[in-house]
Amino acid sequence: MSEENDNGFYRYCQPGMVNINPDDISNFAEEIMIIGNPITTILNGTFSKKQSRISSLAYNKIHSLQPLAFQQMYSLEELHLNHNFLSELPDGIFEEINGQNPTLTHLYMQHNRLTTLRARLFSRVTTLIYLDLQENPLVTISEAMAPELAFIDTVFIGIHEGIWRNVYSADVPESISSMSEENDSCFYRYCQTGMVNINPDDISNFAMEIMIIGNPITTILDGTFSRKQSRILSLAYNKIHSLQPLAFQQMYSLEELHLNHNFLSELPDGIFEEINGQNPTLTHLYMQHNRLTTLRARLFSRVTTLIYLDLQENPLVAISEAMAPELAFIDSVFISTLEGIWRNVYSAGLS
Repeated sequence: MSEENDNGFYRYCQPGMVNINPDDISNFAEEIMIIGNPITTILNGTFSKKQSRISSLAYNKIHSLQPLAFQQMYSLEELHLNHNFLSELPDGIFEEINGQNPTLTHLYMQHNRLTTLRARLFSRVTTLIYLDLQENPLVTISEAMAPELAFIDTVFIGIHEGIWRNVYSADVPESISSMSEENDSCFYRYCQTGMVNINPDDISNFAMEIMIIGNPITTILDGTFSRKQSRILSLAYNKIHSLQPLAFQQMYSLEELHLNHNFLSELPDGIFEEINGQNPTLTHLYMQHNRLTTLRARLFSRVTTLIYLDLQENPLVAISEAMAPELAFIDSVFISTLEGIWRNVYSAGLS
């Protein structure tokens, strides 16, 4: 599949694609997605001067990045390099992206082969707020990197002892086992190994971002997040088996919902419809790494704002044919099948 449309979107997914021809991609494509290919190297200049906000090179076979691969991508906000074979990152590669006026906010590098991170790798990317390095065999992180990590709101780093362990954040100690925090930026985070229940009264209704991760929570009860005015809610990396239908009722401002890396085997009818009511705002829904085996029709039919849906790493065996129209209106849908780690992409206009 190769597609470029009037919305400035470029997608290329082809089993035999080994090299990327920069001339095939418009300089004005707002989003570039090149996924599921046997590409091994991103050469200098491949994406130079492309004006994209989002670039995804996930789920390829990339072993190396040349230092100027992303040079002068002055509008880039999100870079997805996850699920590749990167074992090192060249000096200055992220500095070269935006130059003197950085715009990069989200960097995804989980599921690679990185064993060490050198100092000053992110020092010039002062706009970075989200960094994901999970599922890398990291054994060394330079102590000199501490100031760099401290200025990034959310940093996920996996270590050998567990799938998910450490969260670094501004003013939070490097070695951490539990944390509850609410600050002037309306940010709430709770990570505690013994947290079984969520008390809604502990969380301000005005918290812009809520992150409750790494806990043995099994159920999200009706009303737990009702009327919270958050834009982002992450309940990833818990042990959630069930969601009650009104758990997220009337979250009228919610844009991103992270339910990934839990134990969900089913989703109650109407749960996403109840989030935003008559005026949906939800754009990103992450449900990868759960236990979902089937999806029922009309699950997303009222969430007309949804542009990104991730269902990878679920043992899905049945997707209702009636869901096809719902999936067709979502820009990017990632669905795993039993045959492989990554298989299907549905998009507007594609069957």
